[in-house]
Amino acid sequence: MTTELLHPDRLEAVRDYLRMHKFTHDESLLSETDISAFSQTSDWCVCLISPESAIQGIFCIPRKNLYRVRMFHAASGAAEDYRKMHRAMQELLRSENQDSFHAGLFIPDRLQETIAIWEALGCGTERYVYVCERPARPPTQQPELSPGFSIRPLCGQADLEVWANIRNSAFRNLKGFIEHAPAWFGEMLDEPGVLTDATLILEHGTTAIGIIKAERDDQPDGPSAFIGPVAVLPDWQGKGLGRQLLRTILQVIQQHYGWKSALCVNAENRDALRLYLQEGFELTDTVRAMKMPL
Repeated sequence: MTTELLHPDRLEAVRDYLRMHKFTHDESLLSETDISAFSQTSDWCVCLISPESAIQGIFCIPRKNLYRVRMFHAASGAAEDYRKMHRAMQELLRSENQDSFHAGLFIPDRLQETIAIWEALGCGTERYVYVCERPARPPTQQPELSPGFSIRPLCGQADLEVWANIRNSAFRNLKGFIEHAPAWFGEMLDEPGVLTDATLILEHGTTAIGIIKAERDDQPDGPSAFIGPVAVLPDWQGKGLGRQLLRTILQVIQQHYGWKSALCVNAENRDALRLYLQEGFELTDTVRAMKMPL
């Protein structure tokens, strides 16, 4: 096996490889929109090539999202193939004058052989994440807000600073937290999978205190609604408001789409996990969030 940088002649073959293997490790940056837009300008990309000139592995990192890996996958599962791609990516980044950084990878905890290979490359486990799913059905109870509280859709650019403040404040003390500026959320709103009628802000009077969002997530068994973030400002937590946000968005998903729902939660966030289980979600997988030095 040899490695080479992404060549325009191989672009469609690379996209086919991304589609074929997207569910093996982590598909969160591999929507059909992501794959269709994939190119030399969107990502740093290294390909593993067989003697028959077929693509047998991909290592790609979005240029606009340095802290995440889009895909790091070798069809053989062999340690040497992963090592080759890792070395090639390091050389590519040096040639692009990129300073060293750590990129995040997510992998199901059951894939112990691949995890061992990544650990040998210097990856460490930062945290564990639970994946929870809920069948397509109405919320366990209808949402009920006390007087003075209301939930409304996010209203474009004017709400971006509000959204960023609530999200950053609510998650700042959780493992894996990365602060995002309002502009980052502006790009989020342009994603075609975002469900605008399920991108909501909770207010007390005219003060925004909570947020929730759902987006379309295409799975092998059909579309589902991926929920996240679910966030309430720290001073307002512990009052049942996150539960009302969750019930509201489940109601929207059921009425408008009829899809099952899914979400992720840090393993140490026991209160949030308890809430999701009480509201009809089931724990379906455990995923490692790993950091790769580059």
